[in-house]
Amino acid sequence: MPLLILGLVFFTLIWMVWALLWLFWPVTLLVAGVILWRGQMRRSERLNARGDTPSPRTVYASSGNTAFDDYRAERRSELDEDRGKFGEFLERLRKRKDREEFNRFIADRRSRRIDGPGGLLA
Repeated sequence: MPLLILGLVFFTLIWMVWALLWLFWPVTLLVAGVILWRGQMRRSERLNARGDTPSPRTVYASSGNTAFDDYRAERRSELDEDRGKFGEFLERLRKRKDREEFNRFIADRRSRRIDGPGGLLA
């Protein structure tokens, strides 16, 4: 009887180790994939913040038609200017939203004050 219990405990331990090893590699691959993906996202965000988009569209080869190349260069400069203006607009929008949120917070905080010694908060 004790040998049967010992064998059952041994089998259970072996089964648990096998289950953990079976789960170990997929979880490891998943974690490694997430880490690599996050690193790539940080890199692309950092490059986009600087304006260095790492895409093949950033470098255009000459098409052979100078009129088209001039038109394309003009349109690209207009688009870059518009992108800059849009970025400034988004920044102003974020600042305005943050300012409104802060003002709401301050107004809410002031409305919760109790008239008492030291102006304690509710």
